[in-house]
Amino acid sequence: MTNVHVATDGDLLTIRVDLPALAKDLSHQVEEWKQTAERTQTQWEQSEWYLGEAKASVARLEEELQVLREADDQLEAGHREVTARLHEAERERDVAQEGLLQGTEYLGAQLAQAQGDMEEARRVADDRQHELSVERAQRTALEAELAALRTHGERRRALRTLRPDVTVEVQSPDGTVLFQGLPRNMSARGVGFASEHPFNDSPESLWVTFRQPGLARPIEALGRVAWQGPEATVGNVWGCELLDMSPGCREIFERVLANTA
Repeated sequence: MTNVHVATDGDLLTIRVDLPALAKDLSHQVEEWKQTAERTQTQWEQSEWYLGEAKASVARLEEELQVLREADDQLEAGHREVTARLHEAERERDVAQEGLLQGTEYLGAQLAQAQGDMEEARRVADDRQHELSVERAQRTALEAELAALRTHGERRRALRTLRPDVTVEVQSPDGTVLFQGLPRNMSARGVGFASEHPFNDSPESLWVTFRQPGLARPIEALGRVAWQGPEATVGNVWGCELLDMSPGCREIFERVLANTA
């Protein structure tokens, strides 16, 4: 200290203190301590304010974090629900596809069966139509026989037969087709047929061609109109006499007549 003076005089120690100066120094130190205490108080208050703000910020962040956690929980729950619905939709889709496939297979089987039934019905109808055509041809053949007997008093010199498996084509010498289709009857000497159109001024000679499935070539013959007359169901009936036929065609023709249809 500069305010304290120590002096010795022999055995005597003398201490002299400058009290005013010491008081002034102490007062100055106390003032400095007060200022330091005030600064410390201000800093502490500022620290308390920052601490409060930090606590408030932490509280807000915790609240926001809680909100985010709740939102995340809701999103997770929504994701699980959507995933469950998606799996259910996929399962329903698979079930629907399986049902559609089974239904398609069933309908395909039904369609195939219906087509088979239709084909069978068509075959039966064709058979019935064929039988009806045969019966009609037999009836018209009998009517023609009766008409020929009544009109011409003709007695058949050869046995007439019905061959629904043989078709006949009648042409004039110039190649005009006068008739084409199933004959009413056949025999070794001639053929009868019916037509809606009359043969006006029929030629003296005709080309007659017989065809049968399985024959390598048709049977050709030269013929003439032996008789003709009206018929109630088809218009006109004709009798064609076979005048000439090659030996080979004659052999095949007789074999066809000998075999039943």
